[in-house]
Amino acid sequence: NKMINKFNEWSPAIFIGYNSISFDEEFMRNALFQNLHQNPYLSQTNSNKRADVYHIVQASTLYIPTGLNIPEGNNKFKLENLAPSNKIDHNDAHDALADVTATIEICKIIKNKFPDFWDYSLKTSSKTGVSEILEGSDITCHHESYYGKIYPYVTTHLGKYINRNNSEINI
Repeated sequence: NKMINKFNEWSPAIFIGYNSISFDEEFMRNALFQNLHQNPYLSQTNSNKRADVYHIVQASTLYIPTGLNIPEGNNKFKLENLAPSNKIDHNDAHDALADVTATIEICKIIKNKFPDFWDYSLKTSSKTGVSEILEGSDITCHHESYYGKIYPYVTTHLGKYINRNNSEINI
């Protein structure tokens, strides 16, 4: 209950972490389901949004390639490798507080050096923000990651499905 109360106290907010959507959010959601909580989607309902610095860092390599120092190798996007490459102390990797501190420092680098990119990235933290981007642009770029390699895609927005809630059509 303490966690739920804290989330409600902070709301509305953007819940952000490093690789949090694929790991932390799934872990939290599973725990809330197992405890029969009425809303396991705390981080994305009640006007809350969620973002993942891991994905923002990956996108930065395409759109602002001079933004961060990205290490070489297969694990270049792991926080424990990325932080030292950007002169961020991260000797206690995988310690919760050390990981949070390193994540904040990575965010500060991007936000301070490239505020437009940072703001645009945060706009993608909700369905509404993504829809605004898609509907407001003739052409958009996005990326996907496969085995540590980032692939950019250029798309155009065709519209929305009539029978599907919040589904966009892009090619």
